[in-house]
Amino acid sequence: MRLLIYLAIAFSCCSFARAEVNSASLQLLFGVPLKRQGAPSGEVFSIRPGLAMTVTYSKTGKVCAIQIQSGVGTAQEIGRALEQAVPSSERGNRWTDFKEYSGVAGFMNTYYEHVIITEDIFTPNALNKKPGARVIFKDKECGWKPGSDPFDTPPRAAASPEQ
Repeated sequence: MRLLIYLAIAFSCCSFARAEVNSASLQLLFGVPLKRQGAPSGEVFSIRPGLAMTVTYSKTGKVCAIQIQSGVGTAQEIGRALEQAVPSSERGNRWTDFKEYSGVAGFMNTYYEHVIITEDIFTPNALNKKPGARVIFKDKECGWKPGSDPFDTPPRAAASPEQ
């Protein structure tokens, strides 16, 4: 098992190609799933005791969504788990952010080239500041429809001074 982990680390460090998030890569990071789910197919991984990550797959095994429940982990734990599960190389270029609050809590969508990450956010007045997070993979096989979200647009090129 250690050899597999070392090989995965060596490959991920030295590869310039976009890494693919899949069940095998998640098992290398988080171990054997706690349970497997039916339709749509999915797995539940333990981030730490009491904190789990649910992964939903397409019919062909592509990761379509990742969910970490709110109210359990700290923002740092959630951030670390997301960085491990969906590294920058898989996210693509960062496009834009969108925040929305209602009362003392809200969410922030961060749009990337290949995924959208939604994180729970809180005002200083919130009592329980343990966020959750969701990752949606922009893949037609997962039901993603380009243009379905008006905020999901690449940044515009800066205008040149001559214009």
